[in-house]
Amino acid sequence: TMEHALDHAKSQGENICVYHVASVFGPTEDPIQTAHDNVQGTEDLVRVLAKNGKCRLVLTSSMAAVRGTGQDPLNGQFY
Repeated sequence: TMEHALDHAKSQGENICVYHVASVFGPTEDPIQTAHDNVQGTEDLVRVLAKNGKCRLVLTSSMAAVRGTGQDPLNGQFY
């Protein structure tokens, strides 16, 4: 589990940095449940990290997760 991995890293004196890049994206049978599961998974991760002390979290998202095909930003810029 994440908790065991963090405990092991701390016992070795390691600095801890977690990259959270996982979420379900794309058409699903129940998009509301999919969104809920993605949010819940992120909340669970943040709670474990907060409970285990000093950790760094890098949370990323794909542009595809926030922009539909064929849509362009209003200012025309992709970052």
